[in-house]
Amino acid sequence: MVERGSVLTALVLGVLALIFGAGIGALFTLAHRDILLLIIGFATIACFLAGLRLVSPGRGPAIAATVGIIAAIAVLGLRGPGGSIVIQDDLLGWVWQLGAVAIAAVAVAWPRFSKPTRPDRP
Repeated sequence: MVERGSVLTALVLGVLALIFGAGIGALFTLAHRDILLLIIGFATIACFLAGLRLVSPGRGPAIAATVGIIAAIAVLGLRGPGGSIVIQDDLLGWVWQLGAVAIAAVAVAWPRFSKPTRPDRP
């Protein structure tokens, strides 16, 4: 039987990860035109997702954060109502979009390595 507190904790962690992921994705999408900020954005995404993988027992929060990051990049990649474009169709735009998705995919798919437990010897 699943404890109610653990389900609530997982739900809250997932929602917070989604919100923070969307914030990170939006912030660095708006700043990706500068090479230094592009690199900092990639590092931030990698560290955030790696941290979520380390503190949570499953992949749920990392998947929620990935959805937030990719959704923010996708929404800001669309043409705005006034015709403005945040992510241009050039090398930096493609590097940002594909790089962020690749980093997120690797962070979510990375296996959890744990030390094998050996039974106590009599």
